[in-house]
Amino acid sequence: MTSVEELYKKNTDFRESRLKSLFSDYFSLKESNPEGYNANLNVWKHFLTTLFESQLPLSFDYELLSRELVYKTASRSYVPEGLYIAINELLNEKSIILLSQLEADKTKEGKSDFLETIKWLIFGSRNPDIRSKEYKKELLIFMPKLQKYAEKVKSFLLPLLKEGPVNLDHLQDVLIHERFNISKSDLINVLLYLKNQMPNINVEKEVLYILPSDLPKEDARVDTEGLKNLTDLNFTIYKLHMYNEEKSKEITQLSEKISESIKNKSQATARSQLKLKKMLELQVQKTLSSLENLHTLKLKLEDAHNNVMISKVWKDNSKILKLLNDEATDKDLDVVFDSLYEEIQNTNTVSEKLAQGAIGENNDKEIEQELLELEASVKEEEEIAKDSNVENIRRKLDSLKIPDTKPQGSEESNSELKEEPVDGSSRNIERTAMFS
Repeated sequence: MTSVEELYKKNTDFRESRLKSLFSDYFSLKESNPEGYNANLNVWKHFLTTLFESQLPLSFDYELLSRELVYKTASRSYVPEGLYIAINELLNEKSIILLSQLEADKTKEGKSDFLETIKWLIFGSRNPDIRSKEYKKELLIFMPKLQKYAEKVKSFLLPLLKEGPVNLDHLQDVLIHERFNISKSDLINVLLYLKNQMPNINVEKEVLYILPSDLPKEDARVDTEGLKNLTDLNFTIYKLHMYNEEKSKEITQLSEKISESIKNKSQATARSQLKLKKMLELQVQKTLSSLENLHTLKLKLEDAHNNVMISKVWKDNSKILKLLNDEATDKDLDVVFDSLYEEIQNTNTVSEKLAQGAIGENNDKEIEQELLELEASVKEEEEIAKDSNVENIRRKLDSLKIPDTKPQGSEESNSELKEEPVDGSSRNIERTAMFS
């Protein structure tokens, strides 16, 4: 991580000639030299934004920040006396928020605060001053970073919550495993922000769970102690799975090393590696047995929770069921059931008659006839397709023939050489005349 002093040195705005002005309490320049005031303010806002994004944790303390921003040069140390000006400006712009605002759910866009509106109408707008007692000890949170972290955490949290409640340690371990290092305090702040954006996500005693959106408020009470036990069990199962994955990778790597040692004729090394591999395989097997037992326990706990819910439904509705039963006497029920049975029988009789008419003998003949027609139609289509294929092949062959074109002169010479056909007797007479 780059030190603050190195950031100062790399930033051309913090050159020697401007340090005195930048590190002074330049608030007085607002009236006397507005351009100088705005120039200093913009330099600090840009510098702090870069610092918040890359160097500082998500939440930070103003007084601690003031101490960390002291710039020690070869000649002297510069204390940022006007730091409050840039912090207050960033608070007004909502680039920074106070932790109390996050806890009070004032980060959700479009959400109005009635009391704040009344205060504004009576007393006018009052910009926060980070130096005041009510804000001085507050933690500050950089909003762009909070939103970025929230998206990251949300992408891992929601799949976990689909499987059931999750404890905070479990979520943090998953994030660290995915190379997203975040402190527990910052993670809690991110979860507060997510809870404001997604009200059905609940965080209680470091246990995260989802409440159905249509659940009435009076039924929203949750046994957090029972959930804590369940999330601890889920976390243990997760850790054992991760352990097994890690050991399985080691076993695979050892197998490769054993093969390499044997190729190099290093029998002693191969023997030692093989022993270690066997021990790891045994450990994996033991872990798998433990996982089976833990999964069994989890299923039994879920079964017990389901039984509790079902029991609650029975208890809550038993009075209603009794009232409904009392509304009808045994005699009334007998009459109703007899009448209902009779009507069911009548319905069955009518249905059977209709079914016989619909799928009778004549209908079967029609189906057979239609089937034969369909078969003939399919066969005809196949023949047409076959003939079409033959015709296409013939056309392709025709297109491959060499054109039979000959020069006009050659045709005339050929026609002159043609002779009338003569029979055999004529040829004999001519031959005799030649030799006489």
